[in-house]
Amino acid sequence: MAGILSSFGHNVNDLKVEHEAGIGYADLSFCYERNKSAMVIELKVAEDAEHAEIKANKAIEQIESKGYATQFLKKYKIPSVSEVGIAFYGRTALLPPED
Repeated sequence: MAGILSSFGHNVNDLKVEHEAGIGYADLSFCYERNKSAMVIELKVAEDAEHAEIKANKAIEQIESKGYATQFLKKYKIPSVSEVGIAFYGRTALLPPED
C-alpha cells in the first residue's frame, strides 16, 4: 500500500506508515493536493467474506475513536481529512459503502 502511494511522487506529501497518531497508531496517513487534503487509512483482515464489511466499518470507527485525523486538523490546519477503512479477505479488498 505504501509503495503504491509513494509512486505518486510529489502529489503525496508526508506519507507515514504505522505512526503514532491520536491514541494509537494509524496504518497509513498522508497529505495531498498541496497539503489542502489528507487521508487516514486503517487496514483490517476479515475471517471470511461475510465479515469484511463489518471489519471495514470497524476500521473507520477506530480512526474516529482514536483521533487519528486530529494531527492533520490541528497541527497542519488541513480542513479536509478523509477516513478510509479497508478490509482484506484473501485477495479481495473491501471498502464500506458510503453513507
